[in-house]
Amino acid sequence: MARLLKAFFFKLKRDLTFKITLIVGAATAIFTAIILMFMQEGKALTGPTMLFTSLSPIQNYGFALPINLISFICLEFSQGSIRNKIIAGNSKLKIYISLCVSGIVFVFALLMAYAIICTGLGSIFGGFDLSKPVILISSMVPEFGLVNGVFVFKYIAIMLLVYLLLCVITTFVATSFRSIGPSIPIIVIFIFLGFLATTLTVTFNPDNEALVAVFRFVNPFYGIISPKLESSNLVISDIDFMGAIVCNLAWSSLFFTLGCLEFKKRDVK
Repeated sequence: MARLLKAFFFKLKRDLTFKITLIVGAATAIFTAIILMFMQEGKALTGPTMLFTSLSPIQNYGFALPINLISFICLEFSQGSIRNKIIAGNSKLKIYISLCVSGIVFVFALLMAYAIICTGLGSIFGGFDLSKPVILISSMVPEFGLVNGVFVFKYIAIMLLVYLLLCVITTFVATSFRSIGPSIPIIVIFIFLGFLATTLTVTFNPDNEALVAVFRFVNPFYGIISPKLESSNLVISDIDFMGAIVCNLAWSSLFFTLGCLEFKKRDVK
């Protein structure tokens, strides 16, 4: 396992896709800052707002991360790297686990770089002051309100768990199809329709407690829209926070297990 991960880090340093995605991330951060500069008479361009925006998996850069991960994994198959690892004596289980770990490192490294750039730009122009209202673009209607340290912690934790799930599912899909062609549409549709269906269902059924309870613990995208505006303050309830943790970890475990089983059974050409 250590050798497999060491080979991944060596490859990552030379990977052109990784470098291009970093450049695209920097450009996207600048573009996002320009857009926020014209919202709320410039008040939206702050460090916290840019931080929250950068972590959203439904924004442009959020879509780019799993797409680039698909390309990275599929190239492992097309270039014969997976086959060579098997010939070298590595078990399929270890190879799949290394692919999952590598995928998580790949995505989180890009996400961290993007978040740092975004937060830096926002802080330069608007400061990083939690006493000022921030804009949260994580639902169909952006929310504008005050936040505190607890909210920041919960929001970041939820988004990281959603990305963890996306990494696991993307690895599962990419290793199942082993081709960029079908893998990218499947992941994009999954993210877009999953979020849209969740948002529309909850938005048009706000008083249906039973439905919300099911979505809270079953639908991994519910955590993205869980922040609510209460008396000018953006809050994430403890039950919504716990639901996001349980839901995303449960789905991640399921797809990781399915991926291990499926990868072990199939031949690698």
